[in-house]
Amino acid sequence: MTFEQILNDLKNKIYYPVYFLCGEEPYYIDEIAEYIEHHLLDDAEKEFNQTVVYGKDVDTATLVGYAKRFPMMSNYQVVIVKEAQDIKDLIPKEKEQLEQKAKNKKGEEKSKSLFETYLEHPLNSTILVLCYKYKKIDKRKSVFKAIEKKGILLNTIKLYDNKIPDWIVNYLKNKNYTITQRGCMLLSESLGNDLHKIVNEITKLIINLPPHAQITEDIIEKNTGISKDFNVFELQKAWAKRIFTGRILFSIT
Repeated sequence: MTFEQILNDLKNKIYYPVYFLCGEEPYYIDEIAEYIEHHLLDDAEKEFNQTVVYGKDVDTATLVGYAKRFPMMSNYQVVIVKEAQDIKDLIPKEKEQLEQKAKNKKGEEKSKSLFETYLEHPLNSTILVLCYKYKKIDKRKSVFKAIEKKGILLNTIKLYDNKIPDWIVNYLKNKNYTITQRGCMLLSESLGNDLHKIVNEITKLIINLPPHAQITEDIIEKNTGISKDFNVFELQKAWAKRIFTGRILFSIT
């Protein structure tokens, strides 16, 4: 399931018992986690039914204990674990996996981690969100297969630099704004592929603009620390590569 599909389901109140959000691009992970944190429960429900912790402060047993609680005067309880990659015993290490395979070949009974055991029968009244950032995963592991069977597994990747202009255009379109070709290139070449940084700069730009306004390089220079003369050479290179919106719009000779 894609980032957009997950958000759309959440907005339509379609929930899953487990959201494992992982990968190299933290923007998508943070967006989904923040939406769940701020929109699934009302203020009164949050007091007893929302838990937000950091991975370094919990172990798997504590996490499963949180997940097994029942909500109070609410249909759901929400448990969000930020920096879940810091839970040391959450995902079995490669050495542990090899040892388990060796045991299985000998006919010994397969032992499962507490987390994997919980995933077999997760509470539908619990929405467990794990933000597992900057880590690559092996989807062949049984724990990830269990997550996909019962919940949502989102594995994010960093966008290549040549995909950023399109991303900026689409992001602004969803916010009811447009941007000039040169303005888009100025942002993408100055900010790189850091989506958090791009969104922060765009927020500065549109805060004082009316809906449907067009963002130009002059507006960018006036409202951010980015100078339209700062990256002239890089802008020319980008235009020469004809990467804006995937179409041949202009080429500098």
